[in-house]
Amino acid sequence: MAPNKPQVPGWEGNAPFLRRFLDGLYLQSGRLAAVFLVAICLIVSVQVLGNALDRLLLLTTGQQLGIVIPGYADIAGLFLSASTFLALAYTLTSGELIRVRLLLARLPVRWQIPVELWCSGVATLIMGATTWYTLALVMESKEYGDTLPGMVAIPLFIPQSAMLIGLSILTIAFADAFCAVCQGKPAHYDRPAADKLGNLQSN
Repeated sequence: MAPNKPQVPGWEGNAPFLRRFLDGLYLQSGRLAAVFLVAICLIVSVQVLGNALDRLLLLTTGQQLGIVIPGYADIAGLFLSASTFLALAYTLTSGELIRVRLLLARLPVRWQIPVELWCSGVATLIMGATTWYTLALVMESKEYGDTLPGMVAIPLFIPQSAMLIGLSILTIAFADAFCAVCQGKPAHYDRPAADKLGNLQSN
């Protein structure tokens, strides 16, 4: 059975185009993060197998093939950075980020929505500012031709661009949550645990 696609409560069914676009954006960002994780596994596995083969040949024939992926550790680190930032928005919108609700749960009902608005609004502003300064950093690195230290001189703006894309989508996700709370709808990160349990049992 195909896994249930994360959806915001109240928006299931014939969702408007913007809703479907945003849900698809978060989903594709998560899938791309998963691709980078698989790439890390592949590149490290190839290098480990190459090292093992070289050691085996050294013990049996006294010679080595010298199988080395140039800068594989640096490349794996870049893939990890890209995967981390690209996964943020998907993780948030799937309701998987750890959220401390001790304060909200103890507030009167009439205060819960204003506090939620304040939290999501401040988060949107902070992530927007972070994204803006990351964009400036990417442009500066590209202008000055900065490269990463290591065996392979990778332009610095390439990994920074993955970071920028992930932060941009996360900013959109927080703004999406803010708009949802403004409309009296639950934010995508606030799905009840019972809903998640029901999805697991239906699978």
